[in-house]
This record gives sequence, structure tokens and C-alpha cells, in this order.
Amino acid sequence: MATTTRKTTPRSSTTRASTARRSKPAPTPAEAPEIAQEAAPLPAADAPEQGEVPELRRGELIDRVVEQTGIRKKFAKPVVEEVLAILGEELAAGRRMNLQPLGRIKVSRQDELENGRLIVARIRQALRAADEEDATDGEDPLADAAE
Repeated sequence: MATTTRKTTPRSSTTRASTARRSKPAPTPAEAPEIAQEAAPLPAADAPEQGEVPELRRGELIDRVVEQTGIRKKFAKPVVEEVLAILGEELAAGRRMNLQPLGRIKVSRQDELENGRLIVARIRQALRAADEEDATDGEDPLADAAE
């Protein structure tokens, strides 16, 4: 039985162009052209107006879950996406939900539109634990272990 050997050349995982781009540090504000410093930032099309809270996007939600739980993003992303999908399905079905601390959700009205569905829902949230703690003036009803 004859065996053949195959010659392979080692491949770099990066190209020269991408290596050159990564090795070059970003310019500091002092090195940036004066024109860029003089130009005022243009407002984005969906930028919040003054006093308006910006909307929470899916990516930001995933980032906050990762930050607060400490799990890796690749594990958090599919879970968050599936939870959002299930919530959307249940809202579309008109189902009442009790999801604390989010609150109790009741669909008030639904309208079928040509490009989607309009769902009007009411959300009732209970007071947060921090608000309840402030109401007790920080008194701890339990004694310390040393007492």
C-alpha cells in the first residue's frame, strides 16, 4: 500500500493588512485633525430628545445581563434572545403575565396592521425592595450573631 505525503505550508491566521491595522495605535485627540475637533456631533435620527430616556436595545440588554451575572456573553445571548421571543409570543397571544420584578402585564388591546401587530399592554410594578427598605428607616429586625 503506497502512501503519499502532502506538503503543506503554514498559514498565518492573520493577513499582513489586518496585522498592520491592529499594530497602529488609534490617534489621540491631540493628534486628530483640527477639522474633526471643530465639527459639532450631528444628532442621530433616533437620538433621544432632552429629558427623554433612550430605549433599551437587545444588545445593551445582553451586555447588562453579562455584566450583572458574570456569565460569558456567548452563553447569555441565546438565553436572552429566547426569553424575548417567548415574551413576544405570549403578548401576541394576549396572555396575562406575572413576572416579578418586571411586574404584572395585561394586554389591553391588539390591532392587526398591514406590516405587523399593535399591542397595547399595561404593566403594574410592585415597589422595589430598596423603596421598602427606606420605608423601614434601615432598621434590621434581626439581632447580630454576636449578641
